[in-house]
Amino acid sequence: SGLGKAILAFSDEAKVAPVLAAPMPALTSATITSPAMLLRELDTIRTHGIAYDRGEGSAGIVCVAAPVLDYEGHAVAAISITGPRQRLRVDRFEAAVRTTALGIGRSLNTAILNSPRRPGH
Repeated sequence: SGLGKAILAFSDEAKVAPVLAAPMPALTSATITSPAMLLRELDTIRTHGIAYDRGEGSAGIVCVAAPVLDYEGHAVAAISITGPRQRLRVDRFEAAVRTTALGIGRSLNTAILNSPRRPGH
């Protein structure tokens, strides 16, 4: 899924390795079934900060997703817009999804960094 890929791209190796080692059965003709292909996709997501599902999980359903990052750059959540390919032009929502994820991350990190119980303190 777009959400899963957005989160996985910004996760540490300990979380990525089991996914790459697990079977990747094809759910549709667009499903990524190779660890090498998934790694390339994750690299692209890290570069652009946006992930897509191009009918990989359900035929005809598309998604654009962005990770919500903590102050260390790890994904703690993701946000997406999903819909039927014929009605949803994901390119029109890239900026909105990315901006929303950044705003949520900024709010989350402000709360964490201002907390007296923040990690490391």
